[in-house]
Amino acid sequence: MPDIWELPDGQRVNVKVNSLYQPVDPESTCLCRFIGTMVRKAEFAPISYLNWHEMPITKKEEMWSTIEVCSLSKHKS
Repeated sequence: MPDIWELPDGQRVNVKVNSLYQPVDPESTCLCRFIGTMVRKAEFAPISYLNWHEMPITKKEEMWSTIEVCSLSKHKS
């Protein structure tokens, strides 16, 4: 997923969400793939943690800051 990993500083991919904050537009697929590639990287999610609840909060915060939501725009149903 080099297109996401290599975005210039300040450039974001906006993902529309529905009333339950679930991604609903074509960018949602991009977001899911990006998250999937991120959690496969040992520096974000070491395989020594078999349970998400055992993952240190610092690792979770690091992942969140990488994903950081630039803006949420609710999808109008």
